[in-house]
Amino acid sequence: MDRLPKMVSKYLGAKPALKILIITILLAVGVFLVYRVASNSKEGFAPVDTWNAFTGPNKDYYWNKFNRGLVYTDGLQASIDKIDSATQIVDTQYNTINKPNLQKYFSVDPLPGLQVQNQQCAKVSEPSLLPPHDENTINGCGWWYVDDDAIPSTAARGSSSGPFDTTLPNRIPGGVWIWDLEEAQKREDIKRCRRMKTCDTADLFPGKCGYCTTLLGGVPIDGYGSSKYPDDPRYSCGTRVIVKPSMCPAPEVPPPVVNSDGTFTPSPVPRAICEPVSGQLSAACLISLATAVGLSNAGAILSILQGDANGYTSNSGNNAYNFTSANAIVKKDCNIVYEPAYVGNGTCTREAAMQYYFKIYNATRSGATKRCRDAAGFLAFGTDFDPCDYEQKQVGPFDLPCLVRTFREAGCQPDGASYPTEANKSQVDSLTWNAVAEFYRSLREKSNSSDYAVQADNAKQCLGVTITPKLSDCGDTRGCEVLWYAWENDYNFPINQNTKQTFLGRQISSTLPNFNVTDDSFNPYGRSTTTCFRIRTRIHSQDPTRTATIWVMTDDGIAINSQGKNILSQWRDQGPTAYTSNPFVLATGSPAPLDFYWYQDYGGATFVPKLSKSDGSYDFIPPSVLQMAVASGFPVCRWDFYMGTYNERNSVLTSKPNSLSFGKIGGRKCALFNDANSAIMITNPVRVGAFKSYTYMINVASIPAFWSRLFSFRRGTVNCDSGATFNGTDAVEGGVCNDGSVWLGVKPVNGGWSIWLQTPPGTITMNQWVHITYTFDADNRGATIFINGTRAASVQNDRVNGQFHDQLIATTTSIGIGHYKMGCNGQPIKCALAWVHWFDYPFTAENAQQDMSMMFTKSSVYPEDPNSGWVAKF
Repeated sequence: MDRLPKMVSKYLGAKPALKILIITILLAVGVFLVYRVASNSKEGFAPVDTWNAFTGPNKDYYWNKFNRGLVYTDGLQASIDKIDSATQIVDTQYNTINKPNLQKYFSVDPLPGLQVQNQQCAKVSEPSLLPPHDENTINGCGWWYVDDDAIPSTAARGSSSGPFDTTLPNRIPGGVWIWDLEEAQKREDIKRCRRMKTCDTADLFPGKCGYCTTLLGGVPIDGYGSSKYPDDPRYSCGTRVIVKPSMCPAPEVPPPVVNSDGTFTPSPVPRAICEPVSGQLSAACLISLATAVGLSNAGAILSILQGDANGYTSNSGNNAYNFTSANAIVKKDCNIVYEPAYVGNGTCTREAAMQYYFKIYNATRSGATKRCRDAAGFLAFGTDFDPCDYEQKQVGPFDLPCLVRTFREAGCQPDGASYPTEANKSQVDSLTWNAVAEFYRSLREKSNSSDYAVQADNAKQCLGVTITPKLSDCGDTRGCEVLWYAWENDYNFPINQNTKQTFLGRQISSTLPNFNVTDDSFNPYGRSTTTCFRIRTRIHSQDPTRTATIWVMTDDGIAINSQGKNILSQWRDQGPTAYTSNPFVLATGSPAPLDFYWYQDYGGATFVPKLSKSDGSYDFIPPSVLQMAVASGFPVCRWDFYMGTYNERNSVLTSKPNSLSFGKIGGRKCALFNDANSAIMITNPVRVGAFKSYTYMINVASIPAFWSRLFSFRRGTVNCDSGATFNGTDAVEGGVCNDGSVWLGVKPVNGGWSIWLQTPPGTITMNQWVHITYTFDADNRGATIFINGTRAASVQNDRVNGQFHDQLIATTTSIGIGHYKMGCNGQPIKCALAWVHWFDYPFTAENAQQDMSMMFTKSSVYPEDPNSGWVAKF
């Protein structure tokens, strides 16, 4: 640094032109440095571009009303109106108690101190008490003036252009923005004093208003009791302003009454309006005071004073309850004590009544709680008031009528065990009001729970009803069921009453099939004309008992069975031919079972059945007499091992047991799957879309291998999932894992799993009976697993081919292949199965509970074993 003076002196000693150049450069550098320092010192940061996508559309609000150096977060996507409503709240007490939260609008508060400034404005009740401002003031407190005695005006943060709170005109309509605080104060003074309409109210606003006998009304006064605005002839009294009722001119005495005899009787001296009689103030006095204070005719107080047409002081009714509740609330929350004398029922002083009215009027704006403000508004102005509108976080005790109303609004009934009474209300008095409402709502919601135990308990508490499993969702018994198969030359079908042909699905129909076509339009599965079906129904006749016959036109084979006897058998290839069956009995009120077997091998397809009438003619069988043995919601196929049989009890599929035995676990009969070959093999090929839901009542002893299958549909003859064959076949399967989870999957050939669903580990417990339900959605794009009637896992995949199930014909179908590699040296699962039911509709939790409770039983159709250890729970 000691070199710098020498360098300067060296160059300054040079030629004059060089000197001028050097000095110019130094001055330029100096000016630049000063500018930079000055710029960087402004507001603590360098100038930044504050114009962004948010401020652009809100130019007027942003540029004219806010600090121009304000920096917003770049990602702000709120509107200025929302910011206003968060930062400017007119309610004084709310602002002093609650701090507005800006975090949902800003990552960092962009206006430090603005919240405090808004609170300072809003809590001031007089314009003259606000911080003053002059013509250079950019923003500050202004006044929102409302020229209505029943609506208080308010201070608000803003500028000369208007309030920052752009919602203020909507929330307090009819007002005008006054930036001139002196003008605002004058208007408020006039608004206040004009309520003083008679001399007897001269002390209504001490030190602020007085009564002027020349103007016949109240005028603003100064600290000396004189007119505050002497230069305004509208409010300059010109005479002494009266500030106490005792200073009012005495009432004029009427002239004496002239009697008939010419004598005079002095007229009584008029009483002042608020002169008490036997200590009681007149209704006219109280009305005058309440009106002068600012209460409106719509309010409960003035309504009572004017005759109580709404019954606020009666002993019953909603209005009476609201009035009583409102006074209790203002007493508790705002320390305003009500006396019946304030509404004309008793004795009180004029001052006490007036102070009560004043406190109620002021509490409408400055009450300590929202409930107090609402209650005061109801008493003063008749505004909406809900005595049960507690603060959400308020802790009890709560009024019993409010508890009852909330209980009923939740949808619960008076018969419910938890219906609020004085005896049981203590169970919720320790809760917050929000928790009380949630508790009652939960009772109603849980009364619809899919968990039977939860539903039963909550229905009792909420509705007072005892829930038992019902058969309402088991479907309808009207009509007939049609079991469709592919025709594969099973000429013994009617004799054996079961078949190994490909099962296509079950159809529930209100009428018997009836067709005579040359294409496959009669087939709901659209496979081909080489089709076979079996119809199962019963004729429920109310006519007198008689014998009847069936007339049928068929192409090809036909057979009819009634009550276990063949009444027609023409099971052979043939063209359209008509036949009449042997007679059978139709007994009054006793359903006659009727099974039709039909197939079509080639050519056209004809099936036209008719029933003989009592006059010997034939007609189509009316739907009204067709009735199925069980409801349509019962299983399509069922293996009830607890009955001691391995057969499918509905004779829809033919199955073959393999290495099974019967036993009991926990006193309950079941089939034991204990070795590598234990399984039920289905001998029919199956269209997988014929089934939607699969239920298993299972007790698992051990699962050595990770993946074990409880059911499996596969195309081809591959039973296992070795590395070489995993992608080699279509499959729909479900099972359990050795970690206690339950799984369900759909695997198209060479495509991996298109649907995969697995419950958490530990879903099932070893050596306990567990009910498992696997179900697919109606469109086959989603699936759910229920455990003991409760949803445990679900999945939805809209990209799945919903036709996969319908197109897949499984030629290897099995139940209970416990090991994951049957025929591949896999380790077997050890388990027991009490029953397996397959359904053709998607299951809900309620359906799963029905199956778990053994509701799909009917002893007249499925005889029960009383020694099985299994008892239906309905």
